[in-house]
Amino acid sequence: MKTTYLIYKDPTATNKELKVATHQEWDAILKANRGLPMNQRRCFIKDCFEDSGELDCLYIETGVQEYRKWHSQHECREHKRKEGAKTLILSLNLASSSFSDDGTLLDIIPDTYNLEDTVMSELMLKKLEQELIRWKPWAGEMLRFYLEGGQLNCNSCFMNRYDVSDKTVQRWKKTFEQFVRNFYEKNVGF
Repeated sequence: MKTTYLIYKDPTATNKELKVATHQEWDAILKANRGLPMNQRRCFIKDCFEDSGELDCLYIETGVQEYRKWHSQHECREHKRKEGAKTLILSLNLASSSFSDDGTLLDIIPDTYNLEDTVMSELMLKKLEQELIRWKPWAGEMLRFYLEGGQLNCNSCFMNRYDVSDKTVQRWKKTFEQFVRNFYEKNVGF
């Protein structure tokens, strides 16, 4: 892998010209950046590409605004890549090795099973949990109690954890239930 560092010839100049930096110049910049606030650091974007079968890595000095934009996009791409690596996509028509008669995955799913509804209800539940946590810090926890059938037993837990009275927990439950009803009414066509 070949790594190239492009830095400003003069970081204080208004007309920024790039030059190839030596490893010593690069190390000096990184040491100088340590402990500095973001608006005083020298910022770099990274670009990797394949050239003649070899991976080349390029660090290019840029301004703080451009760096923030690049960093945001980079973080988004990395998040998508990591999440995508967790997902395995299978065709339901693909022959399965667990069948001796060359069956497919579609053959073992009952006709009454609606995969789309299952996925949509899971997505809706995740969205509800996110909305609840944004709404009140205790609401996500209350959702877990309700989903596990423990809504009757959650009073003492909430009273101890949040140092509130039984009446307060009862009021929280009512507002929680109303929030959930409103959420599902708003998101019918999700």
